[in-house]
Amino acid sequence: MATQTPVEKTLVEFALGTISSFLKWDILRVLYDSPEGVLSAAQVEARTRRSPADVEAGLRALNADRIIVAVRSQGETRYRITHHSGLRRTIDSFLAACHNRDFRLTVIQQMMRSEQPSGAAVARG
Repeated sequence: MATQTPVEKTLVEFALGTISSFLKWDILRVLYDSPEGVLSAAQVEARTRRSPADVEAGLRALNADRIIVAVRSQGETRYRITHHSGLRRTIDSFLAACHNRDFRLTVIQQMMRSEQPSGAAVARG
């Protein structure tokens, strides 16, 4: 993306600061796209094809950041995206912006950079 609009810049900052990993991005997308609206950890695992330990860690982190809410029902914990209006608007805007290839690539590139260990050399071909 050559020049980011203020909205795009805010959404990239949201992705890097709050979402911060491809795991949490996957979980958010699965919950957002779910017709049920509320999923168990096992359902998220099946839809993301990620390990139970990874999904549990991602769900805990997103819950701690109030992006998702844990709901106990019939002895089972299930998860849904927050209903907090301001945060929900940001989530809606971020996931809508992800339909734009340039925006998505910008977030992916910056997220990859932020996930590299400090001082890691990047091989150049």
